[in-house]
Order: sequence, then structure tokens, then C-alpha cells
Amino acid sequence: MFKINYLPNESGKPSSENFRIDDGASRWLWWWYRYFMENTDYEAYCVARREDDETMTLELEKRFPKIAELYDDWGDIHRGRPMQRNENQWKQWLYERRHLFFIDVPAVQPLALPAVEVTANAFALQIPTSLAKEEVVQLFTKFIDDHYASIQTSPLPKYQLYAPEGRIDQTTFQAVKKSFYVQTVSEHHEQYPTSNAGTGLEVMALELSKELGFSWELEPHQQEALENGTLSMLDLDSIKRQVGRYKSNFAAYVTNTIDGVFPKK
Repeated sequence: MFKINYLPNESGKPSSENFRIDDGASRWLWWWYRYFMENTDYEAYCVARREDDETMTLELEKRFPKIAELYDDWGDIHRGRPMQRNENQWKQWLYERRHLFFIDVPAVQPLALPAVEVTANAFALQIPTSLAKEEVVQLFTKFIDDHYASIQTSPLPKYQLYAPEGRIDQTTFQAVKKSFYVQTVSEHHEQYPTSNAGTGLEVMALELSKELGFSWELEPHQQEALENGTLSMLDLDSIKRQVGRYKSNFAAYVTNTIDGVFPKK
């Protein structure tokens, strides 16, 4: 579950300028968006809605029960060029849809009496000031322990990362990135055969291969055979299997975005 907060500003009200989210959340959501862009069915739906093609719109809505709802939430993500994560356009897009992905975390602050106005996702609590700090902390802790379940009524965000075991870790994040890079390379071979083994060699040839998280390396005798033009693709079984797995992951991630789910294999 992603959380947001807002930096203090003169108006005291939330805006896209003081909107702040965790960098990890921004990365995850950008990858969700980027994989969703690869879904050709959603792209066809965006085109159909843009061109008022009622026949295609109804056909796709029949095949994919959630597609109209996704369009209402995500919009036409194929209009214009893809957004990059470090651009203001991406930040603005997230801000406008913050209710879909985030929960608000109100600031802890004193409230002026008698007109107490409690922010959404917060509650007001009277704390005695005539006691020692330790006693107040003790009373507050007991209140939370006794009553928090009954006051925690904030709705969860509509879109949350798919985490069947209740958590999602860095390993999954790396798999999401690597699957995308492997698929992209497999569609743009420059030196080697268009096979899984050839894709592995293309990845290893990338200048940023290590920075992208790949640790694939050829054995000395394989490297020599590659340079001599005698390397057999049959000698790259381990890499072939990994490439195949990443490409399979990519296809599954893309396919499941049409159901509003990510990253589901």
C-alpha cells in the first residue's frame, strides 16, 4: 500500500506542487503504467474510444469486463508520447489519480478549538496536558491498543500491487525490470540469432548490462568460441532458460494489466 503526504505550503491545501510520494512507489507505478502500455487490447480500446468506434468499443468491453472502468481511471495512456518517470507530466498524472493508488497520511498537528475540523483518514483525540510525558505516552499507547481496530475505517486504494503472500519484495521488482529489458532486446536483435540464446548474447553485449541487473557471463572457452564464430547456441542452455522465463513473465505481466492487476505472472 502506497502512502502520500504533502509538504507545507502557503495555502495549507494539497496541490501537485507539494505532492510527495516515496520514490519506490513512483517506480512501481511507472512500471505498472509502462507494462499497461504494452497491452494491445487496451491500446485498441483507447483508439476505439478516441475515434468513437462503437462496434469495437462494445466488442472489447464484452471480452474484458473491466476495460471500461480501467479507461475511466487510467484514461487514454496512448495519447501522445509515453511519460517518463522523471518528468513533471508523470508527477501530475499521479497527482490527478492519487485517490486510485495512495492513502493520505495526514500530518500530526494541534487542532484549534472550538471549531475542530478533522482531516479525512484521521481522528481527533483529547490528551491531558497536566500529566508527565511518560504518563501521556502510556495512556495514548493503551488507547491505540484498545480502540485502533474500531477507528481504522479508511478505505484502501483501488489499485494495489499484486501480492498474494501479503508482501512484495525487491526480487519481484528486479524481475519486472529484467523481463521488460529482455523482451525489448528480443525484439531488436542487432548481432546474434533471433533465439533465446541470441537474446542472451544481445543482453550481455549491452554497455549497461550490469547496471540493468544482469550478471550473465560466458565461460572463457565460450567467449573464445564466440569471438571465433564457432560458439554453438546449444552451449547456452542456462541463459536460454532464463531468457525464456523473463519473456514468459513479460507476457503474463502485460496480459493481466487488462484486469487491473500487476505484477501477476
